[in-house]
Amino acid sequence: MSGANAIIPRRPSTRASDLVQNMLRNMVHRASRWLGARDRRDNRPATKRLGDAGERLAARFLEQQGYRVLGRNVRTRSGEADVVCLAPDGGTIVVVEVKTRLALRGDSQGASGRLVAPEQNVTPDKQRTLARIVRTLRRANRWSGRAMRIDIVAVEWPGSASETETGEPGGTPTIRHWPGAVPLRERR
Repeated sequence: MSGANAIIPRRPSTRASDLVQNMLRNMVHRASRWLGARDRRDNRPATKRLGDAGERLAARFLEQQGYRVLGRNVRTRSGEADVVCLAPDGGTIVVVEVKTRLALRGDSQGASGRLVAPEQNVTPDKQRTLARIVRTLRRANRWSGRAMRIDIVAVEWPGSASETETGEPGGTPTIRHWPGAVPLRERR
């Protein structure tokens, strides 16, 4: 074996600067965990955990209302649908946008001083994206003859930031279902 092709194992650095860097990195990591920057059970940010909990709750709620959940977090090239389900009538495909929020005391008012509901955060851009997702799903699944609509489910957790053992926010949430909330205009 020639010297140019030989693999020489690297030893861990014993330079003082590298040792100090590693020690500082470990201290910062421990301090951030101790301060509760992220939950030890789950490394995802709190907003992501809250959104996932809202989507799970919305799917259960829809099933209790007679909907059959076909998929959650359905990705298409046009975007992602939170929940796709079959309506209780058995013929309508429903794409559901779930909006979740934690209503902390003093945080329930927007800049205008009025109460801001989670479902009010479905912007016109998001509505256009949802319509594109419906068109993509219709083409991909050959649902051209089926009725389709876009619903919004709003999940609002009460004013407690504490989490239960399952990682979901504490308290009983308020759930609002808005069937056909986003109008679908067929493209010709």
